[in-house]
Amino acid sequence: MKNVKQSRCVIGIKGQVPDPDYPIDIWFDLLKSVASVLSKENKQLLKVITEQPPIGDLAGIAYRTGSQ
Repeated sequence: MKNVKQSRCVIGIKGQVPDPDYPIDIWFDLLKSVASVLSKENKQLLKVITEQPPIGDLAGIAYRTGSQ
């Protein structure tokens, strides 16, 4: 991914005590939920979103990218 601005996202799991130096951006009830969000298919979709200019047919691009 060229010229992608990197930033951090702090993920919290229910029951975790957050570090005051790193406020939680997203909370999940279970670690399994985090894993499902980071599935292979979702990572492919995120890659398409970051590599393509804003367009109306994102679903079509995602479909074509996933079928290769």
